[in-house]
Amino acid sequence: GQQWVFEVCFPTGTQEINNGNDMEFMKQLLLGIEEHDIPAHAPIEQRWSASSSSLMSPAHGPENGLHSWVGIINYLPSDDPKQREEITSLFTGRY
Repeated sequence: GQQWVFEVCFPTGTQEINNGNDMEFMKQLLLGIEEHDIPAHAPIEQRWSASSSSLMSPAHGPENGLHSWVGIINYLPSDDPKQREEITSLFTGRY
């Protein structure tokens, strides 16, 4: 089926020393989901990668850099235009 995908990538230190941005981001994300009663689908994906030398990559950074990627999916299970618009509005608003 169709879905909306929201994904972010951000630096979180180096491969030797993680600065904690990754876990703090997830704490704040989950807190916001709970506080605003957002019906987030599970699981919320979090993964890590080394920095990339590509200037166009969201993970561009120093050779030993560490990046965290977080992805949220919101499914569009209905063909009803009103319901799909409500889901789209929710997804493009609070997230």
